Amino acid sequence: MRHSRRTTTAATAATSGSASQQPAPVPSTIDQAALAPGTRELMAKVRATDACAMHDPALAARLGAFQRFDRDGSWTRCRMFVADAGDPAGFFRFDLDLVDDFLAADRGSLYKPDQLAGRTVFMRFDNDHPGAWSCSMRIAHGDTGFAATLKVSRLAPPKNSPIPWDQACAFTREYLTAILGNLVTLPPRPIGIEDGRSLIQKDPCPAEGPLTAAFPEWKVKSTGLVNAYECKLTLRRDDAYGKVEVSVRLQANAEQVPSEGETRLPAGLDGGQLVVTGRYQARAGLTGTETRTVHSADPGVTVGCSAALVYRPSNPSIPNSAQLITIGVDIDRTGAAPRPDACQALDRLAGDIVTALG
Repeated sequence: MRHSRRTTTAATAATSGSASQQPAPVPSTIDQAALAPGTRELMAKVRATDACAMHDPALAARLGAFQRFDRDGSWTRCRMFVADAGDPAGFFRFDLDLVDDFLAADRGSLYKPDQLAGRTVFMRFDNDHPGAWSCSMRIAHGDTGFAATLKVSRLAPPKNSPIPWDQACAFTREYLTAILGNLVTLPPRPIGIEDGRSLIQKDPCPAEGPLTAAFPEWKVKSTGLVNAYECKLTLRRDDAYGKVEVSVRLQANAEQVPSEGETRLPAGLDGGQLVVTGRYQARAGLTGTETRTVHSADPGVTVGCSAALVYRPSNPSIPNSAQLITIGVDIDRTGAAPRPDACQALDRLAGDIVTALG
């Protein structure tokens, strides 16, 4: 359900100077949301709970018998499947995402405000009409730019074809009312982890010490979370313009395969080309892949480097069941020299990140 928008903008600070401060505006970009007041605390609460524990199978059983939960390859989402008592060929699917993007434009163009149990919620404009087969509603996490999303759909196998359901939004409102309290408070709920180590419920943001060690003379200026398991950090030097961006993402996915050959992309206003190559490359005792980017005018220095490290190998019988640590380093070429080499810095950083994750 996530719709990603990746534009770089500084976070907007709330105005001050009056007895009661005006609230900060709802972020208009995902990078603003990542740095918004309250986002880091929100993401910590999302990581500490279990989306499947938020569902109410007893209430859903009014539609039919509970079938199963499916995390849909995500640690912050949970799908619940319920048989369709009114149509033996159909089923109901409850899609719950604890932390979805919900930026300023979404509130005006896609969702309309509604009241539910004394709280403002948001419903998609195109859901509540005759012949509807699903209904989607959101509960904003304050003004962070994120929200919990619930979508209940009536479908038919094998291609998940829609089945008309004139009570879609009436039932979704009732179901959301029942689970609203938990979606707002996000009480701690440990996720059951099978034998072996896991990245589930771990913080993706590295400590500042390893970062400054990997980038001498650079300082961390901002730390943001674009979702519960992806951290973005910006480093700058006091004596020069330009920046270094570091990202760390923890995820369940397939073990990665590097792209063959090289890809050439326009380098932007400074001319030349960015040359991107991939290969298998182990780091910090983990197998994985590496994608490196150099500028055609200075091929000896990497300006971008990304490593996808296999923290936990895949279960052959379960798709996308590997657990990966993806670390990215991007160097602003327009900044003043000397600039660090992205892959060399990633080498220094990877060991500390893997060690901290246990």
